[in-house]
Amino acid sequence: MITIGVVIPFYQREKGILSKALEFVAAQVLPEGVRLIVVVVDDSSPLPAQEALEGVTLPLPHQLVTIRQANGGPGGARNGGLDYLDPAEVDYVAFLDSDDTWSPDHIAEALKVLKGGADFYFANCGFNDVDSFSHWNYIKDRHGTFGAYAPEFGELTAVEAVSAIVDECLPHASQVVYDFRRHSRVRFDATFRQACEDRLFFMDLSRECDRIVYTTRLMGQRGKGVSIYDETLAWGSPNAPNRVIEELRFRQKMMSVSYFGVAKKLRIFGSARQRVDHLLFLILRNLRHNPEIAKAAIGRFVREVPMFGMFLPVSVISLPLHYLALRRQAGL
Repeated sequence: MITIGVVIPFYQREKGILSKALEFVAAQVLPEGVRLIVVVVDDSSPLPAQEALEGVTLPLPHQLVTIRQANGGPGGARNGGLDYLDPAEVDYVAFLDSDDTWSPDHIAEALKVLKGGADFYFANCGFNDVDSFSHWNYIKDRHGTFGAYAPEFGELTAVEAVSAIVDECLPHASQVVYDFRRHSRVRFDATFRQACEDRLFFMDLSRECDRIVYTTRLMGQRGKGVSIYDETLAWGSPNAPNRVIEELRFRQKMMSVSYFGVAKKLRIFGSARQRVDHLLFLILRNLRHNPEIAKAAIGRFVREVPMFGMFLPVSVISLPLHYLALRRQAGL
């Protein structure tokens, strides 16, 4: 019997979102001798998972488990699910966000690749009427554009994957399946609550892997429930400054790792400039509308990412251009 753990972090306010995700889990067309242990991690959700799951069951031999824990963000919730699973019992792990869905053959296709010798598999997915791979230069350079991707599969070495993922977060968590027996110790950095916890996990996982395989096929859809990512992109979000600071923390952390050379680190450092531009815009906007949020963001910036303070003079000068660019993006 092959056992696959499915970890679902849950933080929602509306009924029906989680039960819909589980319908797609139950609809997986699996080879004989494969079972799923689905671990729903209630991250102190406003709507408790037990309430959201009333009347929901999975067909045998699958198992549904619910854990409730103190709010720790998406990384902390996924860690809770990983800690529950026993690598002596669980062969592979898949992630599914509670508002996302899978294609019926997602797990079966992942198993073909993983049983063929890969450690880490991820797939393309749809979001807002486009596919997520269409955003990434790495994919476009190697496979063309949406609707014309060729070949259908790609393979990365550990070095190639880490280098690509630090530039662009190629995998989406809900499209990832990996060998849990071999890589059961990899965990999310739960100190990143608004951004980059997934990218750091994928980089740490990749560094342990011999073979990483992905497919350009659409194997699921991203949903529109409570999304930390989308919510923090809004100008008026109280968490928007924190998201930008965590993106800067990610870059600062990458400056200290030993596996990137000087040229790569200089590119990572330079990529922080636009984030500082946006953080300055958010701070100034909040000084008018939410001064406490602005003060907290200034404090975090000074304490946690002071190395990027050198960009501030240029960001001040370019602020009007940044504001106009944001208005164009918003269609204003």
